[in-house]
Amino acid sequence: MKPKVLGRVRRLALTKELHERLPQLVSGQGGYQSAFRRILDSIKMTDGKPVANIIAKDFDTLKEWANRDDAGSWQDWARDALAHNGLLEKT
Repeated sequence: MKPKVLGRVRRLALTKELHERLPQLVSGQGGYQSAFRRILDSIKMTDGKPVANIIAKDFDTLKEWANRDDAGSWQDWARDALAHNGLLEKT
């Protein structure tokens, strides 16, 4: 049985390419894998397109990663996903 998510959940529409990049981010080293595993596990197909239902903590983490100055596969994924949804904010 899946655990219930308490608190806010944000829907994040994904492109096919963003969806295909996710499995690569759940392995490796760096400490970001658990968040990407939860995002990958939350994806449901809606009208034939992937939509992630992201818990608020992970959504806030994505925003933090997207606003970092450094580059990397996980920061780039966060930037691309938020930009696709019109949510990319530079601070």
